[in-house]
Formats: sequence, structure tokens, C-alpha cells
Amino acid sequence: KNSQVVYPSAEGTNLTVKNGTLINTGTAVTTGSTNGECGASIMSNNVTLTLEDVSLTAQNDFGIVTHGTVSGVTVNLINSSVTTNGVGIYFPSKDSTLNIENCQITGSTAVGVKGGTVTISGESTVIRGIGEQVIPSEGVSSGITDTGDAIYLEANYGFGAKVIIEDGKFSSANGKAVQMLFKAADGQESIEISGGLFSTDPSQYVVADKMASAESTTIDGITYVYAIGDKVENTATVEAAPDVKVDTTGKEEQVAAAMETVAAALQADDAVKA
Repeated sequence: KNSQVVYPSAEGTNLTVKNGTLINTGTAVTTGSTNGECGASIMSNNVTLTLEDVSLTAQNDFGIVTHGTVSGVTVNLINSSVTTNGVGIYFPSKDSTLNIENCQITGSTAVGVKGGTVTISGESTVIRGIGEQVIPSEGVSSGITDTGDAIYLEANYGFGAKVIIEDGKFSSANGKAVQMLFKAADGQESIEISGGLFSTDPSQYVVADKMASAESTTIDGITYVYAIGDKVENTATVEAAPDVKVDTTGKEEQVAAAMETVAAALQADDAVKA
């Protein structure tokens, strides 16, 4: 009935998978109930799933997906890869945590977020969207728009989702490296970038003490055109002129004569102006 290769369905489950390869032609990893193609009917809160040194492949559906009605979910991905022709990771769960460290994530949209806090770190992290670009006019009420982005935060659930990017490489074949849409005027959703390389300009999401610089570099056939570094303030330092001391000892008469000459010149200039 269920097409998942890993399915921690019971509430409070803590499952760790280390070392190996997981391959599925449907949805690869699910926490909680999902609709339609996922074929699951159990909603599971407070599930922790850790994949370490694991290669995970799903052919046509989500690589990893949680459900939007569950909470307290924690997913840890460490030195692992997720590859699919569908959305790589879909993370809508409220009050939940997704940690991605030194991982490679590839999907039509690589990482789609609608809830929780997502933290991405590690210089070996490579996240790439390979799908066609889709520009939605509104957020969907169930699921997420497959935009083709590397990182896409769809904020219409109002769950206060946050994406924190500390390091890694982020690219999209046709869309954005990073994008957030449909944040309400009083919404708490955010993307905070303090490091990494990007295929499109991420400047609007960069934290205050950092900046995105146009620096093109190609790594493993993928071109990144923006790099995050420390902010450089446009300030100039002007050194004060040194003190100049003139010794007039024994030259009092010459100084007095010079002062009289200057005074006479000034009076003459005033007379001409009058």
C-alpha cells in the first residue's frame, strides 16, 4: 500500500539510517501522512529521522516529504544525497526542524519549504533545481508549487518558516537559486543567508553584516555568479596634516615687516573693491 522505502509512521519514532543506498521508483522517504501518490494515511508528530552517509534516489516523486498537518518533526541529513526528478525535499511541517549538512540535493525544485526551520551548512553542500521555471500567482493550499528553484519558501501557510543558509552551493538550471513568495505583511517567514555560492542574485536575503558580490566561478560544470562575503563599508580615512613649527627667534624685525606688507596689501585690495 505504501510506496516509501523508509516510513517512520508511529508518533514519537526516532529512526537513524547510516551508510548505504536507498532507491525507490515512488516517494522515497516520508514522515507522516501524505495524500495521493504517497499512499499513506497516518499522521505522525514528533518523528526524528536521520540519514547519514546515505544515497537516496526517488524516480518521479518527492525524495523526502513531511506532512503539513504534523509538527515536532526533525530531519537530519548528514553527508548524504537526495536525487529525484520530482521535488527533492518538501518540508511544510510547523514547529519542525530540517538540518542539511554537507549534502547533495537535486530535484525539479531541490528544497521546498512551507514550515519549520531549515538550516543548511557545509562547504560540500550542493543544492540544485533542474525543473522548468514556474512563476506562481498565488501559493497553493496543499502541497507546494514546483518552481524549478534550488531553495523555494512558499510562505502562504503563515507558519513562520525560516531558511538559514550558512554555506554551500545553490543553483537552478532555469529558475532562482533562492526565492521566497507570498509572505503576508505581518508574516514571520524569512530566508537568512550568511555564506555560499549562488547562480542568481540572493542579495535581498543576505544578513546585515554580509554582502553578495558578483564573482563568477564554475565548479563541476555549474556556474555560480554570486559569492557571499563580509560587507565592505564605503568609507575613506583622511590623515590630519602634520604640525609645522617655524622658529622666528632673532627674526622679529623681519616678521614685523612681513606683517606690515600683508596688511598694506589687504588695505589696498579693500580700496579697489570699494
